[in-house]
Amino acid sequence: MEAGRPVSKSVLGQELWGDDQPRDADNALQATIARTRRLLRERGVAERAIVSVPGGYCFDVDSANVDALVFKAAARRVLNSPNVPIEECCRILVGWTEPFLMGVTGSARCDAYARNLEQLRLDLRERIVLKQLMEGDVMSADHNTAELVLERPLDERYCELRMIFLYRRGRHAAALEHFNGFASTLGAEMGMVPGKWLYAVYDIVLNDRGDGEAVDKLIA
Repeated sequence: MEAGRPVSKSVLGQELWGDDQPRDADNALQATIARTRRLLRERGVAERAIVSVPGGYCFDVDSANVDALVFKAAARRVLNSPNVPIEECCRILVGWTEPFLMGVTGSARCDAYARNLEQLRLDLRERIVLKQLMEGDVMSADHNTAELVLERPLDERYCELRMIFLYRRGRHAAALEHFNGFASTLGAEMGMVPGKWLYAVYDIVLNDRGDGEAVDKLIA
């Protein structure tokens, strides 16, 4: 994730061993770098891709050759451009295979990078759902809103999108039931109540005003 930028030995040591540092951390880091270079060579990547720099090391490759960075750049480009076709959003998602960073966990920076990539993935999926709702792609919106609330059952935005989908399909009772289930779980697990935006959707469904314009403003 830091391709092309130097990373200090102290940061690498902290990521590798945390507070349980080896007695000779410098030699241990050199040995780890040597093993990593060997693994890179076995996979067809030049050993010199990892270069020594003052006080640390640098993975000297173009960011275009690092899949996580390619995904990050593409996702941000799409999310910052509201008129990007839905097909482009789907293409970016399909081109990425999980788990992020090969499932590496337990170090501050790697965990932060993985969380950032995961949030970009979810933001892309939300963008797709919003477009599907606005364009009336019923089957896809049904599948995707259901998956989002399954992945993040305590996320208000995903609950809101699911309720809007159910309401637009004329399933008012199901939308209210979904809200009640969400509110109950949120209270039991987090000691919280739904926010004002979710209550706004609830109010539209409960009073059944048929106010499609109000719903469109909520998902815009």
